[in-house]
Amino acid sequence: MSDTHSWPKAYPDLNYKAELKSEPSHFHVSETLGFDFTGEGEHLYLYVEKVGQNTAWVAKQLAKWADVHSKHVSYAGLKDRQAITKQWFSIWLPGRADPDSKLEVEGVNVLSTIRHKAKLQRGALQKNAFVIVLKNTVSHSGDALSEVDRIKIESRLTQIRDHGVPNYFGDQRFGRSGGNVEEAIKSLGNKRLKHDKKSILLSSLRSYLFNQLLASRVTANTWEIPRAEEPVMLEGSRSWFLNGSEENINERISAWDCHPTGMLFGDLSEQEQSSGHVKDEVTFFESWPDIAQVLKTQRLKAGRRSLRMRPKDLSWTWQSNDLTLTFELPPGQYATTFITELFDCYENSPE
Repeated sequence: MSDTHSWPKAYPDLNYKAELKSEPSHFHVSETLGFDFTGEGEHLYLYVEKVGQNTAWVAKQLAKWADVHSKHVSYAGLKDRQAITKQWFSIWLPGRADPDSKLEVEGVNVLSTIRHKAKLQRGALQKNAFVIVLKNTVSHSGDALSEVDRIKIESRLTQIRDHGVPNYFGDQRFGRSGGNVEEAIKSLGNKRLKHDKKSILLSSLRSYLFNQLLASRVTANTWEIPRAEEPVMLEGSRSWFLNGSEENINERISAWDCHPTGMLFGDLSEQEQSSGHVKDEVTFFESWPDIAQVLKTQRLKAGRRSLRMRPKDLSWTWQSNDLTLTFELPPGQYATTFITELFDCYENSPE
């Protein structure tokens, strides 16, 4: 498999590098949910700050604390381990009061709780807010940045703020050294595979094929442009329509009202089957027959994903050679995907 770090970029390399996640306090993420709470119901919601812990592990600790099966603890999305993150969890407690003991788990702090009528669904987010410190930004030769270097970096940030970047899935989607892809091909036929593990592996395969498709569009410089009969997705929605049904599509694309999309592998709807462009995508995926065959056996419904992303409310500050970025992203988009258009990043952090 290709190295998951080597997806082609939209912009020329600036030839700078920086430390990413040198310590948790240099990578802050906080969730905002996309709905209001009812204040009552069978589901206890907890707003949790975690440091140096992964989301799935925290969910298991919450299940032990509440004395429920782990399947009754939900979260909207996975958050980085080597970071300070604030995210929501829900615990199903039908007919039960809130646990009366304090949660005592290393690196985990419950900030607030509230009841709600329904469980927390995956992806039920409005946005993720980031504050990221890129430490020790230097040239590839190790030289400290000059004023001219900073101007080049800020010019690239302005480009990204105005025009966005390719919407690749981040490397964390593929496991350590991209191992989830190989593991998925070998193990998805195992009927004893746990649901959560199976979901992660399937997601890795679909994400890998999507990144390959997007990489081909970046190489062809068509990642910002919808092709004829290509499904176009509305901003802030999963709804889409075929390009050709709207006369002002170019203006809407320029205004970030809608986006060109790529296929997430699966069974096609009747509308998608009528698109010659989607048929071309299916043919493209046949270049990875092992992955395509595994996914076909799972009978997944095809999805669409925007080919581009743009950090919202992007701002930055310098302190010596450390660059602090503040921005927001919708759910399913990766901060590291945007940062790699600025720097070659390396991590001086524990596993």
